[in-house]
Amino acid sequence: MIDFIRTRRLRTRIQVPLQIFLLMWIVWAINLWSFHDSIRSDWSQQAQMAVTPSDRALLDALPRSVDVVIPVDLPPTAAGRVRARVLLQALRWIGELSRTAPDALSPPIQVDVNRQADRWELLRNARGLEADAINKIHFFCGERRLALDVEELAIIREPTLMEPEAVARIVVDRVREAVEAALRQVATDQATEIRISQGSGEPPLNSSRGPSLVAMVRDLQQRGARVAGHSLASIETIDEEADLLVVLGGGVQRFDALSSSVRREVERFLAEGGGVLLLLPASGETGLEELMADVGISVLPGLAAQVTAVPNRAVQSSFSVVGERLDRFHPITAPMIGERFAARWTPSRVLEVTQPATALLSTGPSAWLERDRISARRDVEELPGPQILAAAAPVGEGRLVVVGNWNTTLSNLWTGDARRFLLACCDWAAGRDLLPAGAGREPLSFRIELDERLRRSFFWTSFAVLPGCALIGGLLVAWARRRDR
Repeated sequence: MIDFIRTRRLRTRIQVPLQIFLLMWIVWAINLWSFHDSIRSDWSQQAQMAVTPSDRALLDALPRSVDVVIPVDLPPTAAGRVRARVLLQALRWIGELSRTAPDALSPPIQVDVNRQADRWELLRNARGLEADAINKIHFFCGERRLALDVEELAIIREPTLMEPEAVARIVVDRVREAVEAALRQVATDQATEIRISQGSGEPPLNSSRGPSLVAMVRDLQQRGARVAGHSLASIETIDEEADLLVVLGGGVQRFDALSSSVRREVERFLAEGGGVLLLLPASGETGLEELMADVGISVLPGLAAQVTAVPNRAVQSSFSVVGERLDRFHPITAPMIGERFAARWTPSRVLEVTQPATALLSTGPSAWLERDRISARRDVEELPGPQILAAAAPVGEGRLVVVGNWNTTLSNLWTGDARRFLLACCDWAAGRDLLPAGAGREPLSFRIELDERLRRSFFWTSFAVLPGCALIGGLLVAWARRRDR
């Protein structure tokens, strides 16, 4: 009998610590997964916790059913896995919306381009998709089509030459805002008409040889706009159907300044509610300087220069500057506040802004205005300070945006934060909803936003309280059983 009791006590002494350790490990694993995995699933009935009344009102207001296609072909790299996670979040969110209103939004169709090549080919031909229209979310509503790139769904930071040790990660997640803005745009009956200036030295729109605008044009078209060239040199009137005129102040050769008659036509276009995006040349004038001066925007002589780090950790002065300071209140830049914004312009003119214009984008405090266009070397009298790279102003009923750089529109430079900024400028000047960041965002679900202090308290509470309760409960049960004996 004594040996039996000893054996039971020995087993208890082994099992109790083992069970406590196992319980603590389970709690640790659950917390580790919960706090570090950004993917969430809504298991409530009819997605009540995720889909808000405003989401349902948006779906009910769609005039026609919207179909969604997501072709995926991502490399098995760290950056590819992060992008796959963003697309998976978008897929789940669209699925939740479709279950809420199946008549307004069809369940999304996901296609693995490599593993389902035949299906992808049939779907591509049926929907009229390009061969490179992959890793995007394509919305179809009647004859209208709109595509969302991963950069519209999330801000992703990857290793660079300056930070090779950095880890690819999601900095800002805006899947829900971008999807809902895309649904609003694709369901509208009126397409945005965009005209891009041609005939004054600008690169052609559809040619992929040499300097090319193909990437910018494709992006604008996939976002629901109709894009066409417009030769201001030969046709001095602007199309009456146009919502936005993009004036590219640069090209293969020197840009020819616009005539005074074209300037008066641009003024008329703005006064009647049109939008103009003016991208300045690296040197010379555009012919619209008088119009800009009337609204408080002037171009300073010279280029913006900055001391820039190079991969071997040396620094040198160059005309490659980084726009990092954004206006906190303007509709173009307000949604981008709160993230690590860095748009690189090479090179860029410097603007001087007074009321009623607004400085949209500026450099950091280390930049200066370099008047020598051959070499960037700061002299004693050239004081460093933030240099304005982009500005916006209302003109009559219309909107004018001036950017100090034009060659970011070229396909080999059309990427990153500079691309996002220019797309937001196009949307605002054309009078569209700002698609990239979901301007005027609202609470998207009934959730508690946890700061670092609350996260720590939740973690240690679950780590200590749950095992402690289990231990106390076990001790009480053991005490009760011993008392019954």
